Amino acid sequence: MPMYPREPTTDQKSMFNLQRFMILQTKSNPQTSHLIPDEYAFAWYVKLYPFFNNSELHEDLEICFSITKTQLDNATEFLDAEWLKGQLYTFYDLERKIGYVKGPFEGLDRMSLIYVLKYIKLYGGFDDSFWKKILEPSNHPSEARSIQRQFGPDDIYLV
Repeated sequence: MPMYPREPTTDQKSMFNLQRFMILQTKSNPQTSHLIPDEYAFAWYVKLYPFFNNSELHEDLEICFSITKTQLDNATEFLDAEWLKGQLYTFYDLERKIGYVKGPFEGLDRMSLIYVLKYIKLYGGFDDSFWKKILEPSNHPSEARSIQRQFGPDDIYLV
């Protein structure tokens, strides 16, 4: 794992913001939208490291993402291991299980967890039973319903 300073430099932040704008602008243009996968655009939109997408567009800017590669790696590893064991969680159960300050999801608040799950869903991860359990009625906050919605050009606001 590369060693980075704790905070990105001003140059890294500038490059990140420029790259983010270009990716989202490409996705929001009807002529070029098809060039950027939905989950990749979503990751950039919410500043989540696009863990499933191999591209030099984001690898050099890893330090700039609010939701880090390590958090995504740990989260997907945990969820995959539990899913393979047949252990499914409602959103609230998952939230209680992981807490906010320790474990595989260290540092993720509720919205960050929603973003992680939505990124995985957009990528096509897990099966219907996993997602039905996560979004079981009365066992998730209302904002978690956004996990099941698609993401496309109409969801991007650049202002």
